[in-house]
Amino acid sequence: MISPPGAAYSYCNSGFVLLGRMIEVLDGRVWDESLRERLVRPLGELAGITLPADPAPFSGPLGSDIARHAGRYERSARRIDVRVLDGQLRAVFETTGPLGAIRDSEPEEADLYPADSSGDNFVCRSHDAEPWVPLSFGALADGRPYLYMGGRITLRAGGQ
Repeated sequence: MISPPGAAYSYCNSGFVLLGRMIEVLDGRVWDESLRERLVRPLGELAGITLPADPAPFSGPLGSDIARHAGRYERSARRIDVRVLDGQLRAVFETTGPLGAIRDSEPEEADLYPADSSGDNFVCRSHDAEPWVPLSFGALADGRPYLYMGGRITLRAGGQ
């Protein structure tokens, strides 16, 4: 414990990440698909709660330099290294910390394909059988770059 109860606010996402993974294993579907089928559709297709059903790659030209997104992004239990290889972004996803020890899995690699012409929105999948997953790059009001994927913001390590 960093401070006495009630003295400061500290949020840790690891428990929810672990719960999401347990749901995926028990349900046999990725978290978003399970959430959509078990919660969102029964409630009447509420907009904005889950990811779009079928994100897909964009085939037109990009409006900006994608290399600016390269770097290491880190948050609790997750490290994402984004690199440029042959003019395309590639991400290496690694589960870290106690959750990484529990999962005992190898890092996963995925090519990032543009989702639109902005150069900030992409889709990826690590295997052809999996659905496309949207991923966006942006910056907080203070300028710190982040990667947004799966309902979570992951800041670039070092802030630049």
